[in-house]
Amino acid sequence: MHSFHYISEKDIQHLTVADDELLLVLIQVSALHSSFSDWQNLLSKEEMDKAMSFRADADRNTYACAHAFLRTILSVLLQCKPTELFFLKETSGKPYVQSANIMSGNQTIHFSLSHSGNYVALCFHTQHPVGVDVEQINPSADYSQIAESYFSEQEKLDYNQAENKLIFFLKQWTAKEASGKVTGDGIAKLQSLKLPEGYVSTCHIEEQAVLSACYPEGSVSKNYYII
Repeated sequence: MHSFHYISEKDIQHLTVADDELLLVLIQVSALHSSFSDWQNLLSKEEMDKAMSFRADADRNTYACAHAFLRTILSVLLQCKPTELFFLKETSGKPYVQSANIMSGNQTIHFSLSHSGNYVALCFHTQHPVGVDVEQINPSADYSQIAESYFSEQEKLDYNQAENKLIFFLKQWTAKEASGKVTGDGIAKLQSLKLPEGYVSTCHIEEQAVLSACYPEGSVSKNYYII
């Protein structure tokens, strides 16, 4: 998962995902040509209301970008319009998608979304649930209290002995978050959560962010960085 193919926004229309593939898309919001005025036309009323609830323009833009690109990529994979998609939640709270376009049939796309600061991460798989988490690096952040609350005893020991506590924490945290999204548990069981059977891959992006994806072992990861 460490190498990304750089593509433009228009190349999204050519994205595909086979049954044995993970499609992973990373977006740097500030580098895009499109903007909030473009993204808002793709959002549902609920998504738009959520976007407008953010006080900071940067947070509003990142949220709108994440959900607009989620709709856009799903519409390509399901061969429908972005506005024909609607999202429901399982009892665990894990979201899933349905299309109002009958041409999409009963095709299932498992997906996961994460955004932090200037970064959005999306992943897709046709056969199995997947999870992704991205965290933008804040060099001045101290995560000691969070580690104390959510890490196992061994993880706390490893954290305290780590040469770079910040990066160690973010790699562990994003791996746990990505794994929790597969099951729908979220952060509720992070302390006791062990990485599931399968594959969790973590990478450090341009010294700016840390990203982890959880997906079935044996799947081929296709990674795209939209700029």
